[in-house]
Amino acid sequence: MHNNLKNLGAEGTQREEVVRWVGLLFIFLGLTCLIFLFDCGTGSAAEQKGIEIIRPASGAVYEEGEICPIEWAAKGVERVSIAVAVGGKDRGLLEFSDGEYALDARKGLWEWTIPIGFVTSYGLKESHNVRVMVFDADDPKTSVVSDYFTIKGEGKNSEKVTKTDDDFMQAIQSYYDLIGEGKYREAFELIFPEKLTLSFVDGSSVSFGTRQDYYQWLNEIKNIKSTNLVNLKEVPVPDRELAMLGIRCFQVTLKADYKDKRQSLDFSGAATYFIYLVKGSDGKVRILSIGTGP
Repeated sequence: MHNNLKNLGAEGTQREEVVRWVGLLFIFLGLTCLIFLFDCGTGSAAEQKGIEIIRPASGAVYEEGEICPIEWAAKGVERVSIAVAVGGKDRGLLEFSDGEYALDARKGLWEWTIPIGFVTSYGLKESHNVRVMVFDADDPKTSVVSDYFTIKGEGKNSEKVTKTDDDFMQAIQSYYDLIGEGKYREAFELIFPEKLTLSFVDGSSVSFGTRQDYYQWLNEIKNIKSTNLVNLKEVPVPDRELAMLGIRCFQVTLKADYKDKRQSLDFSGAATYFIYLVKGSDGKVRILSIGTGP
């Protein structure tokens, strides 16, 4: 009898211990649910806005003319804008398309082609103090700034227009490359051979003159030792009819090294030209004219 009472007492104690641990477990689960409901109700984690820059990495090195990938991760942000600073001085916003300075934040990446002269036009060979800022285009207070990285103006891409898939731009690049390489006859063949006159319904007309004699043309350019096309961009043609006929105009900035140093383009060795081109029935792009104004 005594042993039975003793066993019953032990069993009772064990039950109380189990009940106590089960109770503590339910209290813990209850508190966990309350915390979860509180977080979900307030949205403190889910709706908190923020942006993180992934690239460019600290200490990364890029050259003018190269692509600098700007990569980010955004939360609670619909559109982002990107600004660049060199040495603490704001260099403005990046333009994603004509007049558009905001980009869908979900894209997460913008491949920025560093313009030729971005640092060298300020008399610098390179800058180690370049930073980008990515910020909420609708709420600029939400922003993040990258670590410092470097842009160099020296190297294979320095002061050189990058190659393009546009066949009109390729024709311009080839023309000046061939002159710089002394392949004059090949360069000459890129000029449209005949006079071209276009008449419009209003009675006006536009003419592009006949190509010069080869030796006359050669006499004008044979003093050029090398060429460097540092800027190339398309500009609107002055007449809509020209555009309808497939004629395009490009503005170029050219630097040249001369065999006779007494002859130069100007004090800086650079000049700007406007070049009109057209694609012929044979599919080849040729130069209609080269002038100092559009």
